Amino acid sequence: MGVCPSSPNLVKRSTTTLNGIKRRTQFSPPPTAIKMVNTKNGKLHLRDDPNLTAQNIVSQFGGGSSDRCFLSDSESLCIGLPPPEVQLHEQLRPGGIYFLFPKSRAGSRISLAELAIVASGCFSCYSSSRVDR
Repeated sequence: MGVCPSSPNLVKRSTTTLNGIKRRTQFSPPPTAIKMVNTKNGKLHLRDDPNLTAQNIVSQFGGGSSDRCFLSDSESLCIGLPPPEVQLHEQLRPGGIYFLFPKSRAGSRISLAELAIVASGCFSCYSSSRVDR
């Protein structure tokens, strides 16, 4: 089951500035939601499914083929090394953050600048315009 900003599972937060003007409303996903950042467009996709596998994500966003993209766990990304591929049969970690890379990136090393760009997707993607089901 996907999670989107209109889902009752998300907590809506509004903050105010000192002069009382409301800033952007933000949404907090449930702590068990699997977060996937598509590195092609920077969008965050949330899934609250404990049985989700890498194959499910790759099939949905890779046009049904693992020849076009691969999933990498954020905890395994290292500067100067290629992003490690999550095995298709592997069950995804609840609350984990994953990145969907085009297959052309397999074997290419990640620089500090690239990792910063990809990571910024995680932090800025909680605005409602960047979260997809």
